[in-house]
Amino acid sequence: MKQIALVTLSACRGGSRRVSNDGLPGFPRAFLDAGSASVLAPLWDLPDETTTLPMEEFSRRRAVHGSNSAALRQAQLKLIANLREGQMTMATAAGPMTLPEHPALWAGFVLTGAG
Repeated sequence: MKQIALVTLSACRGGSRRVSNDGLPGFPRAFLDAGSASVLAPLWDLPDETTTLPMEEFSRRRAVHGSNSAALRQAQLKLIANLREGQMTMATAAGPMTLPEHPALWAGFVLTGAG
């Protein structure tokens, strides 16, 4: 059976479901058991505005460097920089809101399996 290098889950809280005996959440565990080398999944609900940029950056970095963990780190660092510079906004009923530099917005993805 051919191993899948990476599965990316986009379902909110996809990486935080019921934990198995080995300490891995259910969704990622299922994909690892099915043959994926690694799984990238969100731990909590994340706004679309703060997931699009990091996932695009993750894909670009992974294609160049081949390392999932390094690509995720670089994507998170880019998002942190954009948040710090006030470049990330979200549409609200009251108008656009600049998103704060808060870990809840950039630390929500977990990489399980081979890095």
